[in-house]
This record gives sequence, structure tokens and C-alpha cells, in this order.
Amino acid sequence: MPKKLIKNTLGELFELGKSTGKKTTKAIKQSFNPFYKPESTQERGKSHGSNANELRPSEVPTDKSTPLNLDRLQERYRKQDEEHMNSLKQKLFNLVKEGEKEAISEKRKKDEEKKRKEEEEKRRKEQEEERKRQQESRIVEPKGKERKSIFARKKKKSSLPEMKPTKSKH
Repeated sequence: MPKKLIKNTLGELFELGKSTGKKTTKAIKQSFNPFYKPESTQERGKSHGSNANELRPSEVPTDKSTPLNLDRLQERYRKQDEEHMNSLKQKLFNLVKEGEKEAISEKRKKDEEKKRKEEEEKRRKEQEEERKRQQESRIVEPKGKERKSIFARKKKKSSLPEMKPTKSKH
């Protein structure tokens, strides 16, 4: 969704830049060209009976002003639009790059977390096994009665005496 929004925005900006450049060059041509007369004013002049070839004093070209180079002006506007588009492209590129960096760092964090959990689980299992071995090593003598065999020699009695419950006289 955000990528579509960015693409749409860039497309609109690009079209806006093109149309703005064209409109401004037309407006500059119309306002600075002393020989340019809109069609509507020429038709009004003819309808009033005035001569279209006559120049008004305000329309007489003066030698003091420099002519406007419209090709050069259009080229400048085109360059400005290109620079603006390049800056927008660079911003978009940076946004995408940051998103990729975030995704990579997030993936690394997940991998590190997974490794840490695996190591912790392994360490816990080793501790559990060590504890079991220690408990087994403590228990040397069997508990309960020993089985007597007919064919076996007599076994030594355990060092701990067996305690018999005493009968109470209550």
C-alpha cells in the first residue's frame, strides 16, 4: 500500500512538473512578446474598424530591452524539473534502502535470538543430565530388601543398622 502511494505521488509530481513547465513558458511568451496579440483582441480590433497593422506606442519595440531566449528558458525549466525528479528519486531510494536495512537487522536479531535460545536449551539439558548423574552416583546401596540366593555366598550387611519400629504401650 505505501509503495503504491509513493509511486502515485511521484507520477503526479512528474506530470505536474511537465505541465507547469509548458504553462509557464507559454505565459512568459505571451507576457513578454510585444508582437504577440491574443486572437480575441485582434478580432475586437477588426470589429471596431481600426487598422490591425498600426502599432500602438506601447507595442513599439524598443532597442533598450534584450530579446528573451525562450529555448534557453525552456532548457532551464527542464533542468530544474530533472533536478527535482532526481532528488525525489534519491529520497525514494533512501526510503527503500532504510527499509531493507531494517529488515536485515530484524532478521539478524531473530537469528541471534534463536541461537541464544538453542544454546540455553542445550545448556539446560546438560545441567539436567549432570544433576541426574550426580544423583545416581550418590545412590550406591540398593533400597529395600535384598534378594537372597541359595547359591550365592553371604553378602555383607550394610553399614547402616536397620531400625525397627518400637511398639508403644498406650
